[in-house]
Amino acid sequence: MTSAAAQQLKASEQKTEDADLVMDIHRMQRDNGFDAAQLVKAVREDYAHLGQARVNRLLEAYARMLERNQ
Repeated sequence: MTSAAAQQLKASEQKTEDADLVMDIHRMQRDNGFDAAQLVKAVREDYAHLGQARVNRLLEAYARMLERNQ
């Protein structure tokens, strides 16, 4: 596999994983009835191992999902 193909595969896998994590965030909010501040705090704690930048991207993706669904 070429380097470019490997990078593309890795990016695709991360995109799929991120989509799964956004749905996990949605379930977390739904199951716990968190308000926005509580949800952000819980997500930052639960996903801290992913790094702050990625957690921010996940929260932004979740916010976009909510906007599309309203």
